[in-house]
Amino acid sequence: MKYFISVEVKAAGPIADLTAAIQRAFDGGAAGAFQVLVTHAPSYMVVFERESADDSNYVSKRVTSPDLTVEAAAMQQLAAELVERDIGSLAMPIVSVLQNGDAQCFDFGAGAFVDLAEVDARSATRLAP
Repeated sequence: MKYFISVEVKAAGPIADLTAAIQRAFDGGAAGAFQVLVTHAPSYMVVFERESADDSNYVSKRVTSPDLTVEAAAMQQLAAELVERDIGSLAMPIVSVLQNGDAQCFDFGAGAFVDLAEVDARSATRLAP
């Protein structure tokens, strides 16, 4: 199931430069797709499209405490992929927003986060003594 993570960051340079920096990470193997949008404020909104099937194992490994939501784990996973795939310094504010859990996750009611949470619950059951 598709889900989305949106990140808003202050505009710091041309949109083409930010788009190129993010594209480099996706060309390097980050999963999903993205779109950079201009907002009314002097900022950019980046919407990342993800697949729960691609992320379920990674997200379930990140949900290690009851304080970490599935959505926050998905944000952390995306941040890790972007850094690992050399997103570059221009787009690091996006990574900071994701790592801090300040992005927005949504799936248009498709149930992607329920799907991710169920993978986490199955993993926990398998690990239980």
